Amino acid sequence: MIQRILAAIDDSARAPRVFATAIEYARAFGASVRLYHAFTVPPEFPPAAATSGFDVLPQHLRREAEQRLLALTSSVDDVSCETLIDERGPAWRAIMAAADDYDADLIVVGSHGFQGLDRLLGTNAGRVANSASRNVLVVHAANTI
Repeated sequence: MIQRILAAIDDSARAPRVFATAIEYARAFGASVRLYHAFTVPPEFPPAAATSGFDVLPQHLRREAEQRLLALTSSVDDVSCETLIDERGPAWRAIMAAADDYDADLIVVGSHGFQGLDRLLGTNAGRVANSASRNVLVVHAANTI
């Protein structure tokens, strides 16, 4: 039985589709949904704390993620949705840890496809699907629900 769904939401164009899929499954099973967004400050952005004493980039990234998740959840009133934004990485490990913390019955992630280095290293979705100890649903852009 699926009671708790973790939907891994990023800032890509696929995020609304991942959200819609998680909501459809939640409706079908009477489950709750936790929208999870993992972010990291890219290493090419050194901490401003070394020069200014205050680094605003993590707070900015968190605010943007909060706005995206709020926009998604505000469109749904018949499914219990909560959000979690977390700064831990790498993303695929953070998603699995968040699913463990939530005791999710299903993880919903978006496929980013295999291009370039992803063919060698794997995508976050691929790593989650291959490493998770729970069910994973990978949402592809071309598929319909």
